[in-house]
Amino acid sequence: EKLRARLHRNADHVKAALRRAGIAIPELPGPIVTLHPRAESETHALRRRLLAAGIYPPFLKYAGAEKGFFRFVISSEHTRAQLDGLVAALVFHAAL
Repeated sequence: EKLRARLHRNADHVKAALRRAGIAIPELPGPIVTLHPRAESETHALRRRLLAAGIYPPFLKYAGAEKGFFRFVISSEHTRAQLDGLVAALVFHAAL
């Protein structure tokens, strides 16, 4: 139960911080945050920024889909510093 509570706190922390920064995050339950870049150039720029922050960004693109998306899965084991690093990288990129 302790791990589940920490998982919810971590996911809520990231989602709330992204929303406060003006990034549209769907109101869905669970620890998954998806981000849909508008253009391929944005995808490459965000990937570079995340890698520079030590975050290895999972990017999914399904067969037949025109565009892909980043999919971040928040864990109960992520530290607050790791979560804040993700938020900072995404918020900085969104501000560009």
